[in-house]
Amino acid sequence: MSSQCLEKGGRRSSERESRAAQIQIALARIMHFRPTFLAVLVTLTCVWPFSASAKRPAPKPVPPVVFQGVEYRAPLSVARMGHVEAVEVATGKKLWDTMVYQVWRNPLAEEDNQWVFITSLLIRDRKLLVSNENGTRFRIDLKTGHVEGAIRYWLPWFCLGAVLLVAGLLFWKRLWDAQRTIAGANVDCCRDSNADLNHAKACLN
Repeated sequence: MSSQCLEKGGRRSSERESRAAQIQIALARIMHFRPTFLAVLVTLTCVWPFSASAKRPAPKPVPPVVFQGVEYRAPLSVARMGHVEAVEVATGKKLWDTMVYQVWRNPLAEEDNQWVFITSLLIRDRKLLVSNENGTRFRIDLKTGHVEGAIRYWLPWFCLGAVLLVAGLLFWKRLWDAQRTIAGANVDCCRDSNADLNHAKACLN
């Protein structure tokens, strides 16, 4: 009887050690981050915006251009940054107003260092060519205000958002699985503790 008690106690001890190991693995999964992902995230959110901390000079006014009775102009204001307007000269009627590009801002960095204003407007081949302070050029349809090839300007930001979303979902799944493992191990430990207590009583009897 005593040998059987010892044998059962040894098996339960091994099971508890196995569950303790499962808990340690689950905790390791929760705390696990890939250094490359962290480095990229820190660079995108903090390092890059702080690379230019000095106050930026005031933007220079952009001369409007007139073509076939329509004036094309870029408003010089922070609220309208990246916008181009087409106004009919004879009537003053606004034909279209296009946001050529979006300026993404990091709240941790100085706001004025992140501004990107339009620097020039030019008519060429019946298209409006727009350049900004980053050296990026855009082609706009004169009649509709549509930005040609706009997808290539938005695609990098879309890809970045998709990568961050997938990384967040994977981490959430890993966290959820680890929590379920820990919860299951805790339930098993409580059950084993009650079984050990009953087993000890049986051995004493």
